[in-house]
Amino acid sequence: MLYELMAAELSNTEVVAHSHLYLDRIGRPDLKEVLSPSAPIAYASPEYGLDQLGEAKGRLGYAGGLGILSGDHVRELASTGLPADAIGILHTQWLQPRINADKWQEDWCMPINKPEELGMEKEDLNVLITANKQNIPLSVYKLHVGGQTDLHLLSEPGIGEVYPGSQNSDHRLYQMSVLGFGGWQVMRELKKEPPLLHLNESSTSFMALSMWDTTMQRMLDTGMGVPEAFSASLAEVRSRTILTNHTLVPAAEAVYSSEQYEKYIMDNIQSPEIKEQLRALIQYNGGNMRVLDLGIFLAGKFNGVSQLHAKLATAEFQKKWGEHLPGSREMEFADVTNAIEARWYPRTYQIYRDNGVLDEFNMTPPGYESRIAGLDQDLLRGTKNAQKIELIQYLRNRPLVGENDSPINLPDDAEIVGWARRFAGYKRPGMMTDNITALKEVLAKHPKAHILYSGKTHPTDEPMKLELQKLLKRIENDETLRERVHFIQDYNIEVGRLMTQGADIWVNNPFVGAEACGTSIFKAIAGNALLVSTPDGGAADVPSEAYLAITGDDQDKELKSLLAQIDAGLDLVEGDTSLWAAKIKQQLTAYMPIIGGGRMIADYLNLGLPQKKKEEAVV
Repeated sequence: MLYELMAAELSNTEVVAHSHLYLDRIGRPDLKEVLSPSAPIAYASPEYGLDQLGEAKGRLGYAGGLGILSGDHVRELASTGLPADAIGILHTQWLQPRINADKWQEDWCMPINKPEELGMEKEDLNVLITANKQNIPLSVYKLHVGGQTDLHLLSEPGIGEVYPGSQNSDHRLYQMSVLGFGGWQVMRELKKEPPLLHLNESSTSFMALSMWDTTMQRMLDTGMGVPEAFSASLAEVRSRTILTNHTLVPAAEAVYSSEQYEKYIMDNIQSPEIKEQLRALIQYNGGNMRVLDLGIFLAGKFNGVSQLHAKLATAEFQKKWGEHLPGSREMEFADVTNAIEARWYPRTYQIYRDNGVLDEFNMTPPGYESRIAGLDQDLLRGTKNAQKIELIQYLRNRPLVGENDSPINLPDDAEIVGWARRFAGYKRPGMMTDNITALKEVLAKHPKAHILYSGKTHPTDEPMKLELQKLLKRIENDETLRERVHFIQDYNIEVGRLMTQGADIWVNNPFVGAEACGTSIFKAIAGNALLVSTPDGGAADVPSEAYLAITGDDQDKELKSLLAQIDAGLDLVEGDTSLWAAKIKQQLTAYMPIIGGGRMIADYLNLGLPQKKKEEAVV
């Protein structure tokens, strides 16, 4: 059913019936009367990693993990059959990272395909925003994701790439204005009134601001007084809005001056009272305000993306904002751990479906534990080997991205240790090679083992470009590492899928408390890789006994533990199949209830549209 919905092969009646089955499955039949095509879930994100958006010819639509998550989210919405409209930006170019002869990441500006070539259709909508005293008309393109889910992307010729320039640049704020004010205009033009607005990160906050502006005007039009309409409209926006936070790193949050807000935001607001409130918030923050402050002010519900992240976010944001913002209230971040969609593990997904580990909604049914225990170990091992061969063949034949790229030739019986994600300091990408002597001892003990890296830095992150260069030179300058440690250029959806499914061992070693979730671990676990991880982000949602945990109270001890756990994992890969399968099944039993995307959608519905108590439901 999931793939039929994604392929839009069902009639509308069948899709609606399927959505009602899903709502019954999660115990929310009441939402059958709440959600409809004219009252859909609204979802806003600055980027989307969707296979439909030209993955083979570019990075159109996303820059990294946030976009990948958003892509999974809208695909999962489509697979439930629920009515949903997602809003984003159709960028006009993308940056392809390439490693030059000096091992430095360069970023090449690449054109995108025409939207029509990507299966998108232009919508006949009248959308216009004001920026720097200029009225700018926006084109809107629609991609039907599946089921009752559509993605609407706004664009104009000068919109540029994802996250252009510095964090606090005018153009970044302009893109946020396009997404927020333009996005809410799309909903109004389509005559849709979503009961739930889901803001995926603070850069989408202006969509809630625009909703507040139009809601207040609607109340004024009914004859309500200004003070009453101001308060009532804000309360309504808060009741309908979720803000999802994905990072506790201060540098990741954009800060803009009052002058920038005046140039790119104020002229898009109709209400003088809301403008006055926004100016007061800016001045309250010393004349320079994070967009996150606005998101916190407007949203009524907040969540982190793992249990640990939600706990840390509650403490951090309550301390910074909860007691200080005008009109503040107690802030508690719910935990809605990120999930993944079945596109990441197609081979093993079919095994889980066939054996009752996952149901048609990508959720674990009662009794799933015994079904995992009963999985055929030879089938699991054979599937892992097939996935690994697929990765190895790709590495030999993949498209190259410049004169300093070359094929990677691994033997068919290679044992693969994988690390792939954005290069950021807190993720510690070079940690495995920090003690070359100890790493070479592990490689000597396991002569079939190879380490695969992939990833990229942000184009403006010069310190991490330097760290990447140091790692690549460290590999190049050592004969053993040169033969056994490899870096895959042009990290993208295809590389990510093949690596998480083909790796025998997946390494995840961020500083504890720094990683919000890190969904690559879920993709690897679903693909039957052994997880070696610090107890951080999504890994920490279950007891550390379920995986090969990195321990230690300082970096030296953690490094020793990391290499020891890689060694232990390789012993399992090389040893008796029953011991390997037992550890794989232990991981699956612990994580499968978290991994499935149907659970994540249910968690957001329960957070954003909580079930009314019986006494509240009685009229």
